[in-house]
Amino acid sequence: MLFNESIAYLELQKTGCTHTKAILKKTLDAEAIGMHNTYDSIGKLPLDAFKTKTKIGNVRNPWDWYVSLWAYGCMGKGGLYKRLTENPNPISVSGLRNLAGRMVQGEKLFNNTEEWKDLYKDGRDAIRFRQWLKKILLDNDFSLGEGYKESTIGKEVGFLTYRYILLFTYDAKKALQQLKHYNALADHDKENNFIDIMIRNESIHDDLIKYADQIGCSKEDLKNVFKRFKKKRNKSEREGYDYYYDDETEQLVLEKEKFIIDKYGYSFKP
Repeated sequence: MLFNESIAYLELQKTGCTHTKAILKKTLDAEAIGMHNTYDSIGKLPLDAFKTKTKIGNVRNPWDWYVSLWAYGCMGKGGLYKRLTENPNPISVSGLRNLAGRMVQGEKLFNNTEEWKDLYKDGRDAIRFRQWLKKILLDNDFSLGEGYKESTIGKEVGFLTYRYILLFTYDAKKALQQLKHYNALADHDKENNFIDIMIRNESIHDDLIKYADQIGCSKEDLKNVFKRFKKKRNKSEREGYDYYYDDETEQLVLEKEKFIIDKYGYSFKP
């Protein structure tokens, strides 16, 4: 999270947040704490103070998002990749904490790491991507380490929607353990979503210019910083996202990410 007296920027994984945050850090006097933090996990930022700030986030085309998430893991990077390919070490302090956290969430304690390693073997293998995607969205016999598989809404919506609600709405942790159908989730978002400015991964620079006054940035400063940040950071090595999908997996994302797709007007073809 990045924040100062007037803004709070929250980072949704694989939506261009690393690139956006780097730009904001160059144009704002702001403090960075951790990554992908929820609003209620920052002790230095009480709720009353958080509510007064202009709150900023990122979103991305769901079909593109899943390919990016998988391909980043194929590079051996990312928290999800590590959780799926490395089981907690029960004789280490960090491993015991990890296992305890999974127990509290009701998660499966150990995963079939060799199977996951195989699915991450080649970032240009469309067959492996489709197998990975169906496992992420349809298979409940493993732990993602984030409570998604164990939540009451996990079978109804996709992993991107789950993360979106968790990061961008008030009281999300409690709600995600109680919501049971799509309409209830949509109602929760309508009543509790706190984001004031949403930056699309597909138009980060244009959106930052568009909202510069609200964010508190100089447009000229932004344009100068853009020259130094022409390429996005944490970019995965892969083909265009449409290369990886067949009709079945395209439809799967359409069904599971209906919330994001409808709210932001995304389609399979940009």
